[in-house]
Amino acid sequence: YRDGPEYYHSSAAVRIVSKGSKRDASAFIALNRELNSIKKTLIEVLVVVPEDCNIESIDSIRCISVIHSSALTWKTSDDR
Repeated sequence: YRDGPEYYHSSAAVRIVSKGSKRDASAFIALNRELNSIKKTLIEVLVVVPEDCNIESIDSIRCISVIHSSALTWKTSDDR
């Protein structure tokens, strides 16, 4: 926080997406409407955990990968 949490909050929300998942248009519109009302950008990331990765081990951090997918700020017609 720049000046403390009572003055400034994060400027983005992070959404974790699954590999091969399809986006639900109505869910995206609802999420965008909420984020737009609180002036946040949506950052989507893909987290890949291989099947042979033991996530109970501290060493699992070496086999998990995070891929930045997109950063979106979609303005509705009311905000233009």
